[in-house]
Amino acid sequence: MLKKLKIKFIIITMSLLLIVISAVFTSVCVSTQKELSENNIKILEISLKQKSPPPMEIGPKDRPDHTSFGGVFNVEIDSVTGEKTVLGGNITVSDEALDEIVNIAIGMGDKVGKISEYNLSYMKDITPRGIRLSFRDITPDINLMNSLVRRLVIVGVCAAAAFFLISLFLARWAVRPVEKSWAQQRQFVADASHELKSPLAVIRANCDMIMAHGESTVHDQMKWLGYIKAESERLSQLASDLLFLAKSDARDDVPVFEKVNLSDIAWGSVLPFESVAFEMKKSIESSIAADIFVKGDAGMLHQLIVILLDNACKHSSEGSVITANLSATQDRVKFTVHNTGEPIPPEHQERLFERFYRIDKARSRADGGVGLGLAIAKRITEDHGGKIALVSNIADGTVFTVTLPRSV
Repeated sequence: MLKKLKIKFIIITMSLLLIVISAVFTSVCVSTQKELSENNIKILEISLKQKSPPPMEIGPKDRPDHTSFGGVFNVEIDSVTGEKTVLGGNITVSDEALDEIVNIAIGMGDKVGKISEYNLSYMKDITPRGIRLSFRDITPDINLMNSLVRRLVIVGVCAAAAFFLISLFLARWAVRPVEKSWAQQRQFVADASHELKSPLAVIRANCDMIMAHGESTVHDQMKWLGYIKAESERLSQLASDLLFLAKSDARDDVPVFEKVNLSDIAWGSVLPFESVAFEMKKSIESSIAADIFVKGDAGMLHQLIVILLDNACKHSSEGSVITANLSATQDRVKFTVHNTGEPIPPEHQERLFERFYRIDKARSRADGGVGLGLAIAKRITEDHGGKIALVSNIADGTVFTVTLPRSV
């Protein structure tokens, strides 16, 4: 599919280029031909009024007459005798050729025309003495047009070849984000399928155990039913997370938020986690400034804070202290969650916000995680016009920082 996309991109760009080049070159040829025709008529008119081409002299560049006459001669035909008289010019014409070109010119009904066989243009006029013809050799004009067309073709071919190479580069550059997105989508589908298969396999296995002991009471089967319930809840959470991300990806417009008190949301998220941390033999300390307002969705912001606190509780060392801070400046709001424990390796930090990405997959699965929490946290933060950052090292521990615009 991506290869077809590149080919289509190249075809479209090359087609547009050829259309533009053709239009420009055609306009150049047409305007040049028009200018030569006008110059030719001007020369014939001047020559027709005179017995010979006017003399040319070398003068300043801005002299008014730049007309180049070239080979011109006039012929008068007596109306009574039919005698042809050459009145001057700078072209030698044989009697046989003169008779032929004069007959052709007279035979044509137009006042101005061309005799292609001899590369001549003519203009005729009726006088009291008969017919007067003025002829001009247009070979220089024809050579000029042929030379112009050849040069334009060469330039066009070279330009098309150069732009073809540029199109190849642009096609690769333009498709690169699509390739990345396509790879991520394929990985996402593979990871989602894997995460769905695991709980389904457990549920199926436990159902088989229950069916194998059909004579047992419900109380006897509580162990297997408990496993089924736990995996069902995990499936429900996974479906909810996937649905959230799918809706976020499908939304093209910016969501409309209302002014909410982030301080109250933070307190409502932190306080319930104190008991969770206590059961894990950890503690939570918080420093939350009062009456900090932002524009957003209270439910999404609550989910964001819960994700960061849950992540800190699961990946901090036993007996450690988890710190949650909310502060604000004049135009920005900063929420941080800090925990100690084993730092996140640098090579994993940039990918930690990718969907289904986990450093220790076995440990994350044991904790009930599927690797979507931080991806959802990042999406919520970006939907609210903010940024989320991670710092993790031995000296500072692991710190997630969310920065949002403040609403006064």
